[in-house]
Amino acid sequence: GLPGPDDEDRLTAAEEEELGLIDEISSKQQQILSEFPFLASVDLSSDPHASKESQIDSALSGLREFCNAKVETAREAYDKRVVEIKKKREEEEEEKMRTERARIEAEREARARELKAKLEKEEEERRKARAEADREARARELEKKRE
Repeated sequence: GLPGPDDEDRLTAAEEEELGLIDEISSKQQQILSEFPFLASVDLSSDPHASKESQIDSALSGLREFCNAKVETAREAYDKRVVEIKKKREEEEEEKMRTERARIEAEREARARELKAKLEKEEEERRKARAEADREARARELEKKRE
């Protein structure tokens, strides 16, 4: 038959097959994006005039750049966290050392106070002994004078 006005709007078998592939790809893309939402920011635009290989290379290049940027961001975050952890450990170690030094200093001061108190007590006992010896000597002298 002669082509009618509706025939122009009809798709060829190849065009229908291509539309089916596009629908399938779109469906798979939605499935992938639901699983990996961060891929939504990857530029997957294509040039219909470019070869299939060129389009694939372009998409892979964009994906590679995106992934490299993600890896770099993750690496920077990791390095920052490592620095924070090291700094925290150093601060904790310094605090331990300050606490230990303070404990040692407190013990040293306590021993110094004990030793000072012991020496003062011994000095007081010597003074008392001298005073007693002096009293006894005076008492003996008085006894001698009385005799």
